[in-house]
Amino acid sequence: MLFMNRLVNMVFPFRWIPSILLLFLIDLATLLSFQKTSVAQVIALQDKVLHVLAFFVLFCLGHISLHFDIQPRFRPRLVLLFNVGIWLAYGLFIEMVQKHLSYRSASLGDLIADAIGICAGAIFVTVFKIYPTGSNHGQV
Repeated sequence: MLFMNRLVNMVFPFRWIPSILLLFLIDLATLLSFQKTSVAQVIALQDKVLHVLAFFVLFCLGHISLHFDIQPRFRPRLVLLFNVGIWLAYGLFIEMVQKHLSYRSASLGDLIADAIGICAGAIFVTVFKIYPTGSNHGQV
């Protein structure tokens, strides 16, 4: 378990890197969610698999960013619940906007896939005890 924290601190030596990466991925996910698309499905349920993977990654990066920034002031469980709430709200926001786009449609299945990705992320960070420390050399 300590290995995962060392790996996270090595991959993100500066505390702002996961936040910048997270902002980039949120922009990309939002753009892809709202644009007209005609992607051929390579595997069955490809869209749902992509939702699960996207929200797993967003949750994990959000977890790392929140732990660098607010964890010292709040209990880890509160940070985890806050992160879950953020990503559920984001998934709901995407589906609500898609409901109003003529070329997209809202899907309860997509929201469920988002929730599965969020749950998988929560389980992952809990099992592997990912609580980055944000060492002093990396804080700006």
